[in-house]
Amino acid sequence: MREKSQTHLTMMATDSLKMKQEFQGKLQEQEKRFEEQEKRFEEQEKRFEEQEKRFQEKLHEQEKRFEGNLKNFENNALRLQKEQLPEAVKRKPTFNIPVPKVPHEFKLNNFANEKKYGDGVWKSPLMYTHAEGYKFCVGIESDGVDFQLLAVKGEYDDQLEWPAKARFTIELTNHYPNGHNKIVAPTVTWAKPTKDYQPMSTKLQRGEKFHGLVNASRLSYDAEDNTQYLKGDALHFIVAKVIFFQ
Repeated sequence: MREKSQTHLTMMATDSLKMKQEFQGKLQEQEKRFEEQEKRFEEQEKRFEEQEKRFQEKLHEQEKRFEGNLKNFENNALRLQKEQLPEAVKRKPTFNIPVPKVPHEFKLNNFANEKKYGDGVWKSPLMYTHAEGYKFCVGIESDGVDFQLLAVKGEYDDQLEWPAKARFTIELTNHYPNGHNKIVAPTVTWAKPTKDYQPMSTKLQRGEKFHGLVNASRLSYDAEDNTQYLKGDALHFIVAKVIFFQ
C-alpha cells in the first residue's frame, strides 16, 4: 500500500514537473514571439521614418521646381507683355526729356544778323502742346509779320487723335514799361506728320500761314504805340495757351 502511494506521488511530481516545463516552454515561446513582433515593429517604424524622409525630400524638390517654374512664368509673362505693347508706348519717354510743354517762353536771338544774313525763317525750339501731347514749333519769317505753327513727328503721335484742331494764344513780349504784349490767337488744323523735323528752311511750309505779328520796321522802340518788342537784339515769345476742339 505504501509503495503504491509512493508511486502515485512520484507520478504526480513527474506530471507537475512536466506541466511546469511545458508552461515554461510556452512562456518562452510567447516571449520569443513578443520579441520578434517588437523587432518587426521597430523595423516597420524604421521603414516609415525612411519613407517619410524620402517623401520630405521629394516634397522639397517639388517645391523648388514649382518656385523655379513660377519665376520662369513671371519672367515670360513680363517679356510677352513688353513685346505686345504698342511700339509708341514702348518707346514712350518720361517727361524729363528736354522738350518743354505749353505754356512756354522762347527767344529768337541775333535779330539783326539773322535778318541780314539768315535763311529767311526762324524756328522756335520744339515743344509739346501738353504732357504726352502734340509736338510742334513756331516758324517766323524774318520780316516779323508772317508766322506758322508747325506740327512735327513726336513720341506720342500714335496715341493722339488726328487731324487735330486747336486755337493757340501767342504773345510777343513788349518791353516798354507798363506796355501790353502783342497777342495773336490763330487756329490750326494739323494732319499727322509724316516727316521728321527740319530745322533749316528758307521759307514757311505749305499750309496755314498767319499774319498779325509786328512788322520788322516797328519792332524797336515806338513812342506812338508805347512798344518795344526788340530788346538786346532778341525777340521774346510766349506760347501761353492751347485749346483743342472736338
